Amino acid sequence: MSESRSVLIVSHDFAPVGTSVVQRVLHFARYLPEHGWHATILCAAPSPYKAWDFSLLNTAESLGIRIVRTGEFQAPEEKQIIPPQSSRSAFRRKVSDAVSVPEAAVRWSKEALQRGRELLRGERFDVIMATAPPFTDFLVARQLAEEFNLPHVVDYQDLWVDNPFHFHASPMHKARNIAHETAVLKTTERILVTSRHIKESLLRRHAFLGHNDIEIIPHGYDPADFAAWTGVKPDPARFTITHSGKFVEDRTPKYFLHAWADFLRADPARRDHCDARFIGALSKNERKLINKYKVSGNVTATGYVPHTEAIRQLMVSDVLWMMCRFNVRSSGKLFEYIGARKPLLVCAPEGNIRTSAKNSGAAVVTAPADVDAIKQALELFYNLWQNNKLPTPNEDFVERYDRKLLSSDLARVLGMAMRV
Repeated sequence: MSESRSVLIVSHDFAPVGTSVVQRVLHFARYLPEHGWHATILCAAPSPYKAWDFSLLNTAESLGIRIVRTGEFQAPEEKQIIPPQSSRSAFRRKVSDAVSVPEAAVRWSKEALQRGRELLRGERFDVIMATAPPFTDFLVARQLAEEFNLPHVVDYQDLWVDNPFHFHASPMHKARNIAHETAVLKTTERILVTSRHIKESLLRRHAFLGHNDIEIIPHGYDPADFAAWTGVKPDPARFTITHSGKFVEDRTPKYFLHAWADFLRADPARRDHCDARFIGALSKNERKLINKYKVSGNVTATGYVPHTEAIRQLMVSDVLWMMCRFNVRSSGKLFEYIGARKPLLVCAPEGNIRTSAKNSGAAVVTAPADVDAIKQALELFYNLWQNNKLPTPNEDFVERYDRKLLSSDLARVLGMAMRV
């Protein structure tokens, strides 16, 4: 590509906010220049209700990624990790969703439109792209695209209307969300989704869409994140199984902890060298479960850590575990696990997450609440560990989710949007 092109990416959340939504945008912005595109990120000043991780901001700044914020962001002198505040409860989110459609972030749209107009009046952009949640990003991108006669692309990291975790306070609230989504999808040039489940849900709801209108670009992993830890190995004297991230919505450590207790009880000698590690903040209720099952001596909780440290923790683990109770989304965590090239224990229903894990060639999958099956999986992995025979994912499968490769797919889609 002889001439560099520019994309304005609307993403309410961006570094130092430490979420999977941010990870996807950050790594796209990192690798798009290799494919002839440069990204400008239009985002909000980070909220104290979100998890802050300054290692992500340091990465963005070191790469020269252009960040345009609405409002002022004053970084603290010591760039510490700021965990999400517990006051942002599920009840509070429901109240907010009842007041604002599509969600509380819609209050940001006025500032975002103003700042976006300033950018678009002052320089040339070839495409506008929006990623969500929050879905306010889609509304902002659509409005800017209409005003400046530009193509726009939307990137679904989660479902909008049919998301079972999105609270619709009344039929009227749901109808307004449907109307917003319909308007966006009828005007966008390209639709990206992270999983087949999201694609199929959109096709069922919106009859005017065809299969070729929606392209799947899954979550992935960045090999650069792992480069510093290539020589790091697990402690050969301890069997360590690790979970990374918060337990939100349909996720809970309850069934795993029950199985972990049964696994330890089956051979008390295991308590001397087995560790279940939780990377990220645990709630009071989750800590109560650890005490309930009497496994506190064989559980390590790191608390919220920077992304770089979370990657190191994955690399010093023998097995990586995750769970979800409903097949409603694509998990960014799974693909980071795959990038670590570790055996996987995935407790999930039939669907895209379970299928991806199976295809790795190094996973044991169970139903999310099947304690006996989880215990059997722990026994299997433990025996393989003892015999130094733990599996590793198929390399061809792993490389499929390299964010460099996925960014080339995005560059192709952006180019197609220009030609429509």
